[in-house]
Amino acid sequence: MGVATQDTFVGHAFLLVHRPAAGSKSVVLKRLTMDSAQTEYAVEPDPDDAEALVDPQYLRYLQSSESRRHRAELDKLAKSGELHEVATVQPVERKQEGFGLKLCNLRLFPVEVYWDDGSSPGVLQEKLGAMPSEPVDITTYSGHAFRVMRRDNSTGELEQVDRFVARPDLFRYALLPEPNDDAALKHPAYLKFLNHTAFEDEYFKKHGYRWLGEHPARAPSLTMYEAKEKVGAVSVEVQLRPESLSSKEDPASVSLISLSPGFPHGPRAFLIRNLLSPKECSHIAKTAEPHLSYSGVGADKRKSALRTSQTAFLDKSETRILEIVHRRFADVLNVTDDQLNFAAEQLQVVRYEKGQEYQVHNDYSGFAQRLATLLIYLEVPEEGGGTSFPKAFGGAGLQVTPEQG
Repeated sequence: MGVATQDTFVGHAFLLVHRPAAGSKSVVLKRLTMDSAQTEYAVEPDPDDAEALVDPQYLRYLQSSESRRHRAELDKLAKSGELHEVATVQPVERKQEGFGLKLCNLRLFPVEVYWDDGSSPGVLQEKLGAMPSEPVDITTYSGHAFRVMRRDNSTGELEQVDRFVARPDLFRYALLPEPNDDAALKHPAYLKFLNHTAFEDEYFKKHGYRWLGEHPARAPSLTMYEAKEKVGAVSVEVQLRPESLSSKEDPASVSLISLSPGFPHGPRAFLIRNLLSPKECSHIAKTAEPHLSYSGVGADKRKSALRTSQTAFLDKSETRILEIVHRRFADVLNVTDDQLNFAAEQLQVVRYEKGQEYQVHNDYSGFAQRLATLLIYLEVPEEGGGTSFPKAFGGAGLQVTPEQG
């Protein structure tokens, strides 16, 4: 199997020819005519070629083709107006694409990771506990350099123990034990790390994309909806309890419309129309107003150019309306009120002024997985304000701008 790139023009025709051996007669496998709507052409394996049919490169090609098909269907629905909320489906424009990087500390002392911006010691990114400690995920950019520092407990001075540069193919950085540190080299956490990384590398070699979760994976204990294979179709119709409604005029049910069939084509994303009323949206925005402050990132909620919005956290007990809408959230997520109270974070209200953003990031961490995020638009701007999933549909991107509620 192989891949080749060729500059060409619409209407040009090509013959794909197989020559079995020197001096043998050539066999025409396929004739291709260039079409502006198609940028990739392939010769499928022979149906009897069992080895080729399970080759990782061929399987990745099938996934890529399927992703393009799903995106074309969604684009068609957007242009027809049936899914006007995704009318801006397009490759997401980015000055520079960020990517997730997992940080692991495999030494028996804590370290601090600083982005090397030319200052000393740099800009703090994360603090990693001594082994055994959970890995931490950050978002970074190709070429960014980082300094790994150890802090002296008595003097507070920092000593550099390592330095590394981020690049797209580096999805994990690990500060490995020193060669002469037998205690660290024999530590169960380090041995587990070696087994896990061996599995991750083999998984990537076979599938072409990274394993991001735990291994072995734990089955979710709460509901995970299956997305319909056909984008734009209603995957689930959720009946709402009377006690989760603010008034008799509120709809008794909501639909979860599939925007992506899920991994590996993109997020398992659904569009829910009219989940909250305009009155409820306004109430939440006004309640959050006095509590808004800068939106932090990381465990220490530090300021970052990555995220320039303002955020407020609201407890459901603050107002009667918040209690009601939380019950509605439980209905939509198909969990009990007690399960939602236990598993969910506080309601996070985010305000974006003109030009503010939350850049590309992973919405999970290595130890606290977010299995579902319910994102509700309280206000819709006249322009912009979309939520983007840049890796959806094989990297083509999905951008959604829902209506209020």
